[in-house]
Amino acid sequence: MNPCGVFMQKQTSNRRTFLRQAVSSGLLISGMMSPTFLQNNPVYAMSAPHASGGRRPRPHATSWSAWEDQGGITTSGPGVASWSSGRLDCFAKGQDNAMWHKWYDGGWSNWESQGGIIDGAPAAVSWDSGRIDCFARGMDNAMWHKWYDGSWSNWESLGGVIDDAPAAVSWDKGRLDCFARGTDNAMWHKWYDGSWSNWESLGGTILSGPAAASWDKGRLDCFAKGTDNAMWHKWYDGSWSNWESLGGVIDDAPAAVSWGPNRLDCFARGMNNHMYHKWWT
Repeated sequence: MNPCGVFMQKQTSNRRTFLRQAVSSGLLISGMMSPTFLQNNPVYAMSAPHASGGRRPRPHATSWSAWEDQGGITTSGPGVASWSSGRLDCFAKGQDNAMWHKWYDGGWSNWESQGGIIDGAPAAVSWDSGRIDCFARGMDNAMWHKWYDGSWSNWESLGGVIDDAPAAVSWDKGRLDCFARGTDNAMWHKWYDGSWSNWESLGGTILSGPAAASWDKGRLDCFAKGTDNAMWHKWYDGSWSNWESLGGVIDDAPAAVSWGPNRLDCFARGMNNHMYHKWWT
């Protein structure tokens, strides 16, 4: 249907007749729509056409690439961090139990070994441009730490007895918070704020490694699978909350992320192998 009504249906040959009729009917006054006509008749406007089937594209819309093979021989899931726009650093356990590293900075590097002997997927976080901190469970069940700040450090043990891969998050420059499931199935916490704290128990009875996110300075949100297969939540905002159930039936450790203040998005695998999503705003 033509959204401009019958007036747009006039052919070129009838244009002169149409204009005379429009003027005599009060539709046009000096080339403008008559106020009287506008008050008593519906007027339709046609949107400017858009390339994507008439739909207005979203601002900054992009399209997904195809999957690309980044090579390597890894035996754990990857950890990834970004310290700046256009920079990615990826880490994984190799067949030799060392942590391997591959980065993107305009183009992809080769894989390089960062050594160590780790027993699970590493976690990576950045709290400033040019700074990366990596954490992994060692063969002694302690949490081990290696960082980059212009050059790579040696591995250092941060102690503890952890039973799963750790999670790490930063809420500000110079601040790190690490979480892991202990052998007692509680969630344990260790943080850096100029120096490393002792490990502290945050209680709970969890059956997966925790996920952690921060949406503002001084705010931490932690998530883990409970003994009832629900996702459980504990947060810090000046002091630690109690654990609360967020329901669901999940079959693995959740993941959590924040895109801005007061926003959290959580993802987990369900018993039907679907990915499930729950958010807070």
